[in-house]
Amino acid sequence: MDVEVEPGATLFTIAARPDVYHDGLLWPLIYKANRDQIKDPLKIFPGQMLKIPRDKTAEELAAARQEALELNLF
Repeated sequence: MDVEVEPGATLFTIAARPDVYHDGLLWPLIYKANRDQIKDPLKIFPGQMLKIPRDKTAEELAAARQEALELNLF
Protein backbone atom coordinates (compact mmCIF):
# COMPACT_ATOMS: atom_id res chain seq x y z
CA MET A 1 0.00 0.00 0.00
CA ASP A 2 1.17 3.53 -0.76
CA VAL A 3 -0.15 6.81 0.62
CA GLU A 4 0.33 10.34 -0.61
CA VAL A 5 1.44 12.87 1.98
CA GLU A 6 -1.16 15.59 2.37
CA PRO A 7 -0.46 19.14 3.57
CA GLY A 8 0.07 19.21 7.33
CA ALA A 9 0.57 15.46 7.64
CA THR A 10 3.26 13.88 9.79
CA LEU A 11 4.42 10.30 9.96
CA PHE A 12 2.44 10.05 13.20
CA THR A 13 -0.81 11.28 11.63
CA ILE A 14 -0.34 8.99 8.64
CA ALA A 15 0.26 5.97 10.88
CA ALA A 16 -2.81 6.92 12.93
CA ARG A 17 -5.13 6.87 9.92
CA PRO A 18 -7.71 4.05 10.05
CA ASP A 19 -6.66 2.84 6.60
CA VAL A 20 -2.99 2.69 7.61
CA TYR A 21 -2.28 1.38 11.15
CA HIS A 22 -4.84 3.17 13.32
CA ASP A 23 -1.90 3.75 15.69
CA GLY A 24 0.31 6.81 15.43
CA LEU A 25 3.07 5.16 17.44
CA LEU A 26 3.77 2.87 14.50
CA TRP A 27 5.24 5.75 12.47
CA PRO A 28 8.78 4.25 12.67
CA LEU A 29 7.61 1.45 10.35
CA ILE A 30 6.77 4.02 7.67
CA TYR A 31 10.01 5.90 8.26
CA LYS A 32 12.16 2.79 7.92
CA ALA A 33 10.33 1.63 4.78
CA ASN A 34 10.96 5.01 3.13
CA ARG A 35 14.49 5.88 4.25
CA ASP A 36 15.44 6.33 0.60
CA GLN A 37 13.31 9.48 0.49
CA ILE A 38 12.95 10.52 4.15
CA LYS A 39 16.16 11.75 5.74
CA ASP A 40 14.49 13.36 8.77
CA PRO A 41 11.24 11.92 10.16
CA LEU A 42 10.06 15.44 10.95
CA LYS A 43 10.39 16.52 7.31
CA ILE A 44 7.97 14.96 4.89
CA PHE A 45 6.38 16.91 2.09
CA PRO A 46 2.97 17.11 0.41
CA GLY A 47 2.86 14.95 -2.67
CA GLN A 48 5.43 12.41 -1.47
CA MET A 49 4.32 8.83 -2.00
CA LEU A 50 5.17 6.66 0.98
CA LYS A 51 5.21 2.87 1.15
CA ILE A 52 3.20 1.42 4.03
CA PRO A 53 4.63 -1.91 5.15
CA ARG A 54 2.11 -4.59 6.04
CA ASP A 55 2.17 -8.01 7.68
CA LYS A 56 4.43 -7.05 10.58
CA THR A 57 4.84 -9.43 13.49
CA ALA A 58 3.69 -8.57 16.99
CA GLU A 59 7.34 -8.17 17.94
CA GLU A 60 7.97 -5.71 15.10
CA LEU A 61 4.91 -3.69 16.08
CA ALA A 62 5.99 -3.60 19.72
CA ALA A 63 9.52 -2.55 18.74
CA ALA A 64 8.16 0.27 16.56
CA ARG A 65 5.95 1.54 19.39
CA GLN A 66 8.87 1.42 21.81
CA GLU A 67 11.10 3.30 19.38
CA ALA A 68 8.43 5.97 18.89
CA LEU A 69 8.07 6.42 22.64
CA GLU A 70 11.83 6.64 23.14
CA LEU A 71 12.34 9.16 20.33
CA ASN A 72 9.34 11.23 21.46
CA LEU A 73 9.29 13.28 18.25
CA PHE A 74 5.53 13.73 17.90
